[in-house]
Amino acid sequence: MIMMMSGLIIGVSLLIFGVLGMACYRFFVQKKPVEHYYTPLDRMFGQTPIEFHEQKHQS
Repeated sequence: MIMMMSGLIIGVSLLIFGVLGMACYRFFVQKKPVEHYYTPLDRMFGQTPIEFHEQKHQS
């Protein structure tokens, strides 16, 4: 049981360091901006820079 937990902790740690390493490589070596991907709920809760407002035009 302890071996499985320590293996899980090491695996998750390696995954996090791998993702951070890839982001740093793209940003510092390739000089590309790191893109952020949003979920569909982010627009609903106001987490995007573009907001859509529907207004009724009165004539």
